[in-house]
Amino acid sequence: MKSIERPKALLAGIQVRTINRNGQSLKDLGVLWKAFYEQQIQQQVPQRINDEIWVVYHDYASDHRDFYTAFIGCPVKDPSGLPENLLSLEVPAGAYLPRAVQGHMPQALLAEWELIWNNEPNLNRAYGHDVEIHTTVPAEDLACWIYLSVHRGKEQ
Repeated sequence: MKSIERPKALLAGIQVRTINRNGQSLKDLGVLWKAFYEQQIQQQVPQRINDEIWVVYHDYASDHRDFYTAFIGCPVKDPSGLPENLLSLEVPAGAYLPRAVQGHMPQALLAEWELIWNNEPNLNRAYGHDVEIHTTVPAEDLACWIYLSVHRGKEQ
């Protein structure tokens, strides 16, 4: 699979620092998703471009086995003027490896991440900003895209 170039994106949302050990990331991400919906974060975002929900994994300490930050939010035209409870995040332009995910959620998404982690040596990951784009509200058979940040120039 070939990497593609994605443009810069500006987001507004909430985040948590977590780690993929002893089920901690699943617990933390569950709490983050719950907060996103209970606090109606999507509705609070001014200048929202569309109804997509982005999950961005970034600020990796080393790789997927170490600490990283998970951000859930929405694309915006301009992140200025956000409510105090929201953060902004810039996802840089760059090379990304696209992966389509469809099926029973969240199992299909978790299974795709397992495939990614098990195929780690072959993916040329950059551990920059890995992105999930959910185009509708999460549901049983939601389709989403994962875009893995990769080093430019290597075919996948």
